[in-house]
Amino acid sequence: MESQPITIPGLYDAAYRAHSGTSFSPEKRAASYVTECETELNDDLKDIPEDEKERYIENYKKYLFSWMSAKSRCFSSMITGPSNFPVRRMEKLNGYEHNRMVEFIEWRKKALASIAQRKEANKPQDQKDAERWLKIKKGLESSIITIISIDKGQSHYTRSLFVSSITNAIKTMANNGQVDDVKKSLDLITYWNGIADKPVITAKNSVWSLIQAAEAVIELEVDKQTAENKEYQISGVDVIENIQADRIQLFFDGKPIPETIAQLKRNAFRWSPSNGCWQRQLTSNAIWATKNLLSSL
Repeated sequence: MESQPITIPGLYDAAYRAHSGTSFSPEKRAASYVTECETELNDDLKDIPEDEKERYIENYKKYLFSWMSAKSRCFSSMITGPSNFPVRRMEKLNGYEHNRMVEFIEWRKKALASIAQRKEANKPQDQKDAERWLKIKKGLESSIITIISIDKGQSHYTRSLFVSSITNAIKTMANNGQVDDVKKSLDLITYWNGIADKPVITAKNSVWSLIQAAEAVIELEVDKQTAENKEYQISGVDVIENIQADRIQLFFDGKPIPETIAQLKRNAFRWSPSNGCWQRQLTSNAIWATKNLLSSL
């Protein structure tokens, strides 16, 4: 059963007062605000989970009425007349009204973004995977269809650019360990190669070896999760080669002196408040830089 549209009681009166000092037709402006805001609110609610709707409605009304209240204190000399018009006071009140409007707009944008993130996080993994693949498939097929039209002489774009677009997208998936997406992408290309007059991507292209590359990334991640961290001391500083975090971490006994901090920054180390240490990505160069830096202290 479809729910009844949400209305905003009191909005017409608030909007009427908000425009009484700035419009010759406050009743029309008020009616317009009621229509626009109630439509906007109901459109927002379509994508909001049931258990979050009440809170969203209350906050929407709170910020909206705060804006309308600020707007009701604003006046125009066109309405009140120019005689003894308090210009500076109105400038201040107009600024206050503008701030309330911005607060309302920014709150709504952040609230909707936060709700969308929670919805995405709560989706079953199968649904996330399916939605991601549909997006990938759409992008690949757009380039594939363009390549076929180029081969038929129907388009005058540069073929190699679209081939690169496809192969680079699949390389990115492989680097991220998206084995299933890589397999599906190559199956999709194989399908189109079979029905096109000319192969979209030839068998010589290195893209066909990317399944193994993606699998290697997964294996490396598994190895990282099972590998043991290395811990040692240099010049009284505790050093951890944190395999899981992919970081080399330096734990000082207290805050280093400014000269040491400057050296750390020059060697690409950054302070991590959450870990309470100086760290950088774990590479062979990072290990060498750590030993060289700490040995000189």
